[in-house]
Amino acid sequence: MTAAAGPGADRSTPFPVRVGDLIRIPESEYCYGVGELLMRITVVPASAHVPGLEWVELAGVPIGHRGREGDPRSALVRASALRRPGRVIRLPRPGS
Repeated sequence: MTAAAGPGADRSTPFPVRVGDLIRIPESEYCYGVGELLMRITVVPASAHVPGLEWVELAGVPIGHRGREGDPRSALVRASALRRPGRVIRLPRPGS
C-alpha cells in the first residue's frame, strides 16, 4: 500500500475512513480513473493510520450510477480529500 507524507499534511487528525464506509471522491483527488469515484471500502491498510499521509491506497467495491456494485478495485486517494465534508459517508452497521 502506498503512503507518503507531504508538507502541510494534517498530522493530528485520525484517519477518517473505516471498513464499510462509502467514499465519494472527485476525479482530481484520486488515481486512476475517470469521473467521480463512489466506493464502499473493504480494506483500510494499517499504514493509513500513520499521521501526515498525503496519499493512501484504499480497496473496495465501486458503486455505479444505478447503485450496482462493480468489481473490487483499489484507488490511490489524496488523504486530505477524505477529510472534506461529504466525502466519507458512514453507514450504520448491521445490528447497531
